[in-house]
Amino acid sequence: MSLDEQLKRCLAALGDLLDWVAEAERRLGSEQPLSEEVQPLSFQADEHQTLNEDIIEHQQPVLQTVQMAQQIMEQYASKLRPADQTKLEDLSSELKGRYDTVYVQSQTRQNRLQGAIPELQKIEEDRVGMNEWLTTAERNLAQVKRNIGYDLDTLQEQYNRQVAFNEEVMTQGADVRFLNMNGQRFLDKEKVGGFQISSGIKTQWLVHCFKLLVIIKALKL
Repeated sequence: MSLDEQLKRCLAALGDLLDWVAEAERRLGSEQPLSEEVQPLSFQADEHQTLNEDIIEHQQPVLQTVQMAQQIMEQYASKLRPADQTKLEDLSSELKGRYDTVYVQSQTRQNRLQGAIPELQKIEEDRVGMNEWLTTAERNLAQVKRNIGYDLDTLQEQYNRQVAFNEEVMTQGADVRFLNMNGQRFLDKEKVGGFQISSGIKTQWLVHCFKLLVIIKALKL
């Protein structure tokens, strides 16, 4: 194959791959911030996996094309026109640099998505459990206020139940703090990873904390 044919083939391959990289960059840039709900987050993971696999599959073609350009420049160093030499150098360098950036960004998001799903599932389970307990606690507190016994035995029984309830409230307070710490770590990971996440999760935790504080104040703990 003549030099002109090799050069034409190499430049065409570089151009095609640069067009592909541009499309991969566009798709990466259009991906939404990580969702704070498990089902949409799973959909994001599946959608990104398709893009990530495409990027991985292009690793070998990119490497081979960059090597082809390098071989042409080395083999025909004395015959290449300066303009063609510069074009090969610039396009192969641009392709490698942009591909490496796309690859790292895609892998980073892939890893965060895979790790975020089980984390978010655990946080959601804890939140639902806490919400159920708060609902029961509020109902029990309202019942205690309405039904105060008049004889000694009833009062003693209600007192014992109240003491146990007070201890349970304080235990749940520690659980809420632990849930908050886990959730905050999740949010901090997204910030460190360069991702964004809405404030919905944090708002839910604050609601739980507020409800618990209302119960504690009513019990005067």
